[in-house]
Amino acid sequence: MNKDFKPFRDSMAELKNVRSLTGISMLLALDLVLNLFAAVQITDSLRLSFGFIAAALMGMLYGPVPAGLACGIVDILQLFIKPTGPYFPGFTLSSVLTGIIFGLFLYKNHHTLPRIIISKALINVLIHLLLNSLWITVLYGYAFWANLPGRILKNLGMLPVEIIILWLLLPAVTRILSHQRKP
Repeated sequence: MNKDFKPFRDSMAELKNVRSLTGISMLLALDLVLNLFAAVQITDSLRLSFGFIAAALMGMLYGPVPAGLACGIVDILQLFIKPTGPYFPGFTLSSVLTGIIFGLFLYKNHHTLPRIIISKALINVLIHLLLNSLWITVLYGYAFWANLPGRILKNLGMLPVEIIILWLLLPAVTRILSHQRKP
């Protein structure tokens, strides 16, 4: 039981480290920029974004707690900077869960290809496809099943692209950071 909470305990310690807080803040800003300016709104309920990159980096470098908190903050800040609709706490919960999932699977350099695939698949299917579709249904009154086919195509179609991006990017960031830490 104690081992199950280790990633959460370890990542909580990151919130006490000034260097970690600085890195989290920079990745939070990157996440915000990617979500606001490197995103394409296709329909009211369908959006392509590259914010997952910063969320995955936060999860990999700082763990589930900081990544979850930062992703939740990004969701709220987006509303103030560039509102695309009314605030709905369900989407904030989805963002927090996204950061937590990335942190649970990728924290402490555990960014192997199977972990990247599982984490991204969980996020795309459970969070983006099911949970966010439910929030859209509650918020806008769209029929859940009528809204699902387009969301399935987008999430399953983007899944391999997002996995390849993370598979190439995460080890490169790890190598860069390990060179910087050497004296």
